[in-house]
Amino acid sequence: MKSISTRSSLQLLALVWLFFGYNGIASQIRPLPLAELEKRSDLIVMAKVLSVEPTGSLDQVVIRVSSLLKGETDAKRIELTLQVRGGLKEWDPKLKAQDTGVFFLRKEQDGSYRVAYPGSISVFPAGIYSKD
Repeated sequence: MKSISTRSSLQLLALVWLFFGYNGIASQIRPLPLAELEKRSDLIVMAKVLSVEPTGSLDQVVIRVSSLLKGETDAKRIELTLQVRGGLKEWDPKLKAQDTGVFFLRKEQDGSYRVAYPGSISVFPAGIYSKD
């Protein structure tokens, strides 16, 4: 019987890790206490989703700010990119036009916004608020 070389064993181990271990590590995110989420957020807004444009595994989302809960901005509309398919799909909600909720956001150096932490959007159930 021919034995497997050390090099072949390491290559096989690396392939097994890539197929089984890497995905598990990559998609795990530590749950965050709500107080920590507030600290990580530069801007917290109540907003309505105006549009959603799917692009591969991402959604380009435009929200209209209804009220500020933390931070300052003159922006009435904010564009966000959310990972909703593949990768961290279970964390960022799949939004649709007319959804309303609270968005915890962090300001980037270029002036754009992103979610403060994966999944840091809380969508209100449909029918709770009027369609203003």
